[in-house]
Amino acid sequence: MANGRIKVAGYAQKIFYENGIEYRNFSPDLVGNQFASNGGSPLFTIGNFVVTTNIDPSSSFNYNLGPYSQFFTLNDLSVNESNVSSLLNENANAILRLDPSSLLTHAYFGSSTEFMRVSLENIIINWPASIYMNPIVTLTDGSELVSYTVTNYQYNPISNRATFNVPNLSINNQYGINYLLNGNILGTFNESNGLRNLTVNYSEYVVGFNDTEYALIGFVPLSQPNSGSLTVIVEGNPFSNTGNTTDQYVVYHIKPNKTQRDLFFNGLNDFEGNLLNTLKIPQYTVTLRYPVESEDGTQLFQTTTLTWPTTDGYNLDYDTLDYDTYVGQLIDIAENSDITRSDLIVRFLVSDSISDFDSVAINYLSDDEPTDDKMKKTLRIYGRAYDDIKRYIDGIAFANTVTYDKVNNTPDIVLKNIARTIGWDLVSSILENNLLQNYVSTSRSTYSGFTRGYTPIESEYEMWRRIIMNSPWIWKSKGHRKVLEFLTKFIGAPSGLMVFNEHVYVAEKPLDANLVQDAIVLNGLDSDLSLYNIDSEGFPKTLADTPEMYFQKNGGWYQETGGPNASIYKLYGNNPHIGPYDGGKSYIDQFRGLIPNFTPVTVTNETMLTGTKTLFTNYNQGTLNNYTGATFVDLSSEGFDISDCIVLETNLIPDPKPIDEFTACGCDIATNDSSLKIDVIYSAATIVCDTPVQTGSNITISDDDYYVYEFVLTDVEGATVTTYDTPYVHPVCCKTQDYGNGVPLDYYEVSSLPINEYLLLPEVIRNARTVISTYGGNIYWLSNRGKICCTPDISNLEDPNENCNNFATCNWRLAGTFPSPTFEQATIELGGVRYLKFVDPSGAFRVVSPTGNNCEYSLAESGVFDPFTGQLGFGCKVTTSTWAVDNFARSQTYLNRFLGLLECGSSYELPSENTNLGG
Repeated sequence: MANGRIKVAGYAQKIFYENGIEYRNFSPDLVGNQFASNGGSPLFTIGNFVVTTNIDPSSSFNYNLGPYSQFFTLNDLSVNESNVSSLLNENANAILRLDPSSLLTHAYFGSSTEFMRVSLENIIINWPASIYMNPIVTLTDGSELVSYTVTNYQYNPISNRATFNVPNLSINNQYGINYLLNGNILGTFNESNGLRNLTVNYSEYVVGFNDTEYALIGFVPLSQPNSGSLTVIVEGNPFSNTGNTTDQYVVYHIKPNKTQRDLFFNGLNDFEGNLLNTLKIPQYTVTLRYPVESEDGTQLFQTTTLTWPTTDGYNLDYDTLDYDTYVGQLIDIAENSDITRSDLIVRFLVSDSISDFDSVAINYLSDDEPTDDKMKKTLRIYGRAYDDIKRYIDGIAFANTVTYDKVNNTPDIVLKNIARTIGWDLVSSILENNLLQNYVSTSRSTYSGFTRGYTPIESEYEMWRRIIMNSPWIWKSKGHRKVLEFLTKFIGAPSGLMVFNEHVYVAEKPLDANLVQDAIVLNGLDSDLSLYNIDSEGFPKTLADTPEMYFQKNGGWYQETGGPNASIYKLYGNNPHIGPYDGGKSYIDQFRGLIPNFTPVTVTNETMLTGTKTLFTNYNQGTLNNYTGATFVDLSSEGFDISDCIVLETNLIPDPKPIDEFTACGCDIATNDSSLKIDVIYSAATIVCDTPVQTGSNITISDDDYYVYEFVLTDVEGATVTTYDTPYVHPVCCKTQDYGNGVPLDYYEVSSLPINEYLLLPEVIRNARTVISTYGGNIYWLSNRGKICCTPDISNLEDPNENCNNFATCNWRLAGTFPSPTFEQATIELGGVRYLKFVDPSGAFRVVSPTGNNCEYSLAESGVFDPFTGQLGFGCKVTTSTWAVDNFARSQTYLNRFLGLLECGSSYELPSENTNLGG
């Protein structure tokens, strides 16, 4: 209104009376006309309102609330109060999925160096450490001696318990675990880690041997710190395959059980978990991306991969040279980050006059760094708090980001919320009521690239991550067969769980669009093809949905969510539908006929066809049917006749990959196809043995008694370019006089690199290599293979020289768990006798060698048939008693030969008990 006043329709005009009395009545338009008399009490206010009566019965619906859940207590959940508190703190909150390779993700305002130091200290202090038993003991003066690691071993098969002693001399206690009767961990760096008091918490420990764990059920600690033996009682028979003796040389750990180890890894923060990444091979490998400054001042980003060393195969090193190298690289990266990008509060945001006001230099005339620096330490504490806040600020940018690599992603706990947002009904795949089992316990790895499997909650997060990533394709496919198959395969359902009844119309070829158009005109219809289910080229076409015809029309899908008998009642979305339902038939019927309301007329005529049939049908597909004659293949290569080198054998066989063939009416042809099988044979008679340069003078014999040949390389004109030496030769040539009348043997070359150097190699090179083993911080791979030509044995010219046989078998390993297999793994029974079973670098098993002098700590027996190679030779005979006595020395012999630490043909000599080996 012009005067700015607002009219309220619900009130009547104000009436003024004497003595300042005002009255405003309610508008009849708002509450209806008032027909009640003074003092009356009407039932209703009538006038502008209408009262009606509904005589229809009320609608009844059955709401399914589902069953009530069971009641659970802490005892039902298999945890105690402290475990529940820890699990909730570490798993209930949102854990950010930022880039783990960037230090700036963890330290920006604060110091990266201090953050790195504290992270390493936390890991070392809380690590679930073990005591390590090794027969080879290194004394303080550097000398070595050998000691039993198991004595007085006894196993009771009735109670399934084993009892044995552990000599104090063989114990390697790197982390200072208390196993003394009157010992404690107070005043040590273990004080905050009660698990390292083995005397008190032995029930949380296991004996780990050959990838199997045996629970400790009894433990007697040492009474004196430097003498005596521990007494251990375990459930099971851990050393059953190491012989029947009570005193044994075995390598094993007494370590916390899997639950305690899983709790440790579950309690790590994201950076500590990245340092101890258990999903990579090798485990505990971290990849860091950090800035470096080039010589011209340009800032570049560099990526480094580091692996935390574990000398004994389990415990993290913290006092070895390998660890010093590892930590030195981490600290260098952190300090470089502090100089260029992080430590902002001390380096950039606060004046030096404030950060250095309490610093006192040791010598003002020297370049020593100031000491004390309480202000800097305080500022860095503030920086750490700011970094914790900044991480959540950074995480906002990725609140809706989901990728397969999980880098800069939404927290795992939010994945279900995103799935609900895009239309998924949420379910939980976790049915157990065990918190430790669901959130902590990991499974065995089912993939070659992982060292462990997922926990149940991690598996559920991964499931929803992949569902979200594939949701666009699932929605676009609108419930077709491929989507249903994807979902069933995704949850691991067997293929026979679902049966698809599909009705498929097979068309031989597209229709003649012009002929169809003429037929439409003859029926008096519009000739515009865009109105029909056919395109201009004669192929079927789906018309756009209309209110009268749309996909899933009358399909029956609404019956579950609406109507009087619905199990789930909803009044939103595409509802309501009222039927009738025909299973989608009305939508499919539009493809049964192109002309609406067309009445077909059958016209019959006969056509006589006369033709011929060739013997070779489907010639372009390589099949030959109904042919029984001879087959021939012409052998030539670009005009050159190579029949003297290659022999071809041809045969007709049933087609290994048949293709379904149909007649014009769509019927399957009953006859089976035939294919031509061609066997290519390289004729031994065609071997051409190139004569080495100056035969005789340029054939040398190596120190291991095999021939080395010198050959020439020529250009296309025949001129000599260079010469080269090689020990590899064709076995036919090896036996000729020009090549020394030698004896050919298989040989495999093995190369190795430290793990850190190997990981720096280009990926294409690493993928092309056949990795044999990862041991002692090195990776070993097969680098070459072929036949070498051994000088013959003087007493028998058909056998190779023993020295050459030693060289050819030098890198054979005992079969089974490397490097210490069990008796059953490393032997094979042939004719009631056990022989050593080897595996060569190519991965093939072997039992015999030509001379048998590779049989260490075993008896070489001739005339043994090798079931893996089909050859006769010398087998290495062994019994359970000889295995138990010489097991350690035998394993060390083949291990050190393979590693190149022991000469071929040499044996590892095991000194007697407590014999000094020298330092």
